[in-house]
Amino acid sequence: MQRMPRPAMVSWFVLAAVAHGQTPQWRMLSAVNPNPFSGSEIAYDHLRDRAIVYGGMTGHLPVSALNEFDGDTWLYPTYGSSAIPPARAGHKLAFDGSRGETLLVGGGVLGPTFFTDTWVWNGSVWVERFPQNPPPPAYADFTLTYDDEREVVVLYSGQALHEWNGIDWLLRTPAQSPPVRRYHSAAYDSRQHRMLVHGGAVGSSFQLTDTWAWDGNVWQQLASSGPFTNYNTQMVFDRERGVGVLVGFGSCHEFDGVTWTAQSAPPSLGMVSWDRQRNRVVMVFGWNGQSTPAPGSTWVYEIPGLAVAQPYGIGCGNPALVAREDPNARPVVGGTLGVDIEQSPTGVAFMCFGWSNDLALGLALPQPMDSWGLPGCWLLQSDDAITLPCATTGATTARFTFALPNSPTFAGLPFFLQPWAPAPGLNPAGVAIGNAIAVTIGSF
Repeated sequence: MQRMPRPAMVSWFVLAAVAHGQTPQWRMLSAVNPNPFSGSEIAYDHLRDRAIVYGGMTGHLPVSALNEFDGDTWLYPTYGSSAIPPARAGHKLAFDGSRGETLLVGGGVLGPTFFTDTWVWNGSVWVERFPQNPPPPAYADFTLTYDDEREVVVLYSGQALHEWNGIDWLLRTPAQSPPVRRYHSAAYDSRQHRMLVHGGAVGSSFQLTDTWAWDGNVWQQLASSGPFTNYNTQMVFDRERGVGVLVGFGSCHEFDGVTWTAQSAPPSLGMVSWDRQRNRVVMVFGWNGQSTPAPGSTWVYEIPGLAVAQPYGIGCGNPALVAREDPNARPVVGGTLGVDIEQSPTGVAFMCFGWSNDLALGLALPQPMDSWGLPGCWLLQSDDAITLPCATTGATTARFTFALPNSPTFAGLPFFLQPWAPAPGLNPAGVAIGNAIAVTIGSF
């Protein structure tokens, strides 16, 4: 997919400086995961606004349970009569944003048996994929990361790179690579469009504290030293502030692309994912033989009052209509929110407002729009407020701006935006629908 040039990165460094002046906080939510197994894995599905937790162990027995967290409540979906992946631990999950499904690979059972199958969860059923080149057998010591610029899922063993394009696993062989490692941490930097990799073990000893980046073509070393890691250290990327967040036992550090900075530590270490729509770390505790924190407890790491405007979901069209937040025009009280629309067939676009990403006209969201003459398109917000025209800025681009009230009482107010554009001949409705933007008005 062709990408438009990005705004200057200066605003992101300014934002990071402002945000670092605030204090990120860990806090426990009231929601409790009903199945707090040990060794489960987690990923965030931004299309359906769910944190997905799968598998793990009860005692020494692997399980195939799946739980979902919608930001407030834990849910326990049923599979019906569909096939399910074999029970396992030591696996990894990643949300494949271009195909709207959660990818499951790796792991195994005691014996040992290591799996080389590939499964996807689409929110309703599990489906096994049968690539010509299966992924390598891997257990616990690898990472799985979605690259939303190149639309591939990257499996990094610490020695070899494999990338999933929705059909097959392809081995990448760059000319130079970082030192071989295991049990490293990785996250996708959506601002610089690269996978960050930090730390890891050499043999059975955790000796590496360096940080590297993979942009799809070359590796680059970003830092020669940083925080110490262990078997369960995990990393996510804060899309709004533009920092990597590394969470370990009794530690939390943030990486601005150059320097690691220590932050307040969580009470212990659970499974970690990034909640894009609320711009926060979500950490869920499984059973680890301890009563504190309680198994199943759910914690978040966030900066209160931070303005949030983050894309979610999938657009349709050929190429797909895309909405991008403008980092220079964020939803700050009294400011002007800006959203750029790309790949509109005629440069004409309209923006729909909604107060909900859960329900629209009694229908659960996200809602596929195939029956409305819009195959492959999704309704991602309730469209119950107003629809406004965007300003045409080019042959295939437009811009939406919206002045926000200058009153502190509006801080914390969430709403959702989704664009559409005339697209004659694309489908029976002649319309392309874009991805959505989750907005929370902030005080900075």
